[in-house]
Amino acid sequence: MRELKEETGIILGDRLPDNERRFLSNKSGSGGTYFIFQLDHYPEVIPEDTREIMNTMWCPRSRLPKISGNMDLTTFCRRRCHLDPRLADPTFN
Repeated sequence: MRELKEETGIILGDRLPDNERRFLSNKSGSGGTYFIFQLDHYPEVIPEDTREIMNTMWCPRSRLPKISGNMDLTTFCRRRCHLDPRLADPTFN
């Protein structure tokens, strides 16, 4: 929740994620954990840590694979987690 607040300015209080995806990247061996929240609105995104965050935006999940991002985002999309986290390949948890 601290990272969400620092990187987006979004505060969800004590709310728990609707889903969570953990995986390891094949190439680097680094890992990633994505916490997924279903929201009924688009909160304003104002990063607090502007040294680490270069740009923020809302986009449809279907557009995520086309965004230039880090290895974790690339792996997340390649494993189809962005389409529907409940249907993504469970062997990569």
